[in-house]
Amino acid sequence: MKTNIQIYLILFFEKRTILRYSRIGCFFIFTPSYEHHVWLYGCFIDMKTTLDRLREKIDVLGERAFFNPPASEEEIAETEEKLGITFPRSVREFYRTFNGGFIASINEISEESANGEMYEDTQWNSNNILSLEEIRTGFGKRYPEYTPVIHTHSQEFLAFGNPLVSDESPIYDAFHEYIPDKWGILYDNFEALLIDYIEKEGAIKTIAV
Repeated sequence: MKTNIQIYLILFFEKRTILRYSRIGCFFIFTPSYEHHVWLYGCFIDMKTTLDRLREKIDVLGERAFFNPPASEEEIAETEEKLGITFPRSVREFYRTFNGGFIASINEISEESANGEMYEDTQWNSNNILSLEEIRTGFGKRYPEYTPVIHTHSQEFLAFGNPLVSDESPIYDAFHEYIPDKWGILYDNFEALLIDYIEKEGAIKTIAV
C-alpha cells in the first residue's frame, strides 16, 4: 500500500529544527547536539487544517450541523477582558471562524429540529461548543481559573484553564460534583478535542475516567 508522507520545514529555534509530517500534524525534533537521535515530540497545532475539515463536515452533514458566523476580534477581546482570561491559541482560531455551534446528536434529528422549531432542545441534548455570549455566563465567578467551552449532552461542561502553558490548555471534564482539583483531563488541547468532534460527528468522550 502506498503511503503519502510529506515533510515540511516549519520552524527554527534554539538550534533545533522542527519537522512536521503527515496530515495528523505530528512532528519530530532533531537536536544537533545529539545527532542520530530523533524523538517524536508531540502534535503541532494546525488549526487551519482542522477548521477546513470542520467546514467539510458541516457541508456533508447538512441539517445536522448548526454553526454560527465568526466572532469579531472585538467580541473575542471583550470576552477575555470581562473574564480576565487569555484564550488558548486553538480556541481563539476557532472563534475567528465560528462563534460556537454543534453537530446534533443523531437521536435528536427530526423535521422540527431541522426547521428550527426545536432548535433549543436539539442544542441542549447535543455536545454544544459554546458561543462567546454563553461562555461569558458559563461558570460565573465560581471558578475564575477555568472557562467552559462545551456544554455536553449530559448537562456538564468541558473547560480550559488559565494561565496557559505555551499558548494552550488541556480540556477538563468539569464535573459539577467535583472541585477543579478533581477534574480529569479529556484532551491535551482544544484542537485535539475538535479533531475528535469532527471524526465522531459530535459524539465525543465527555467523561474522564
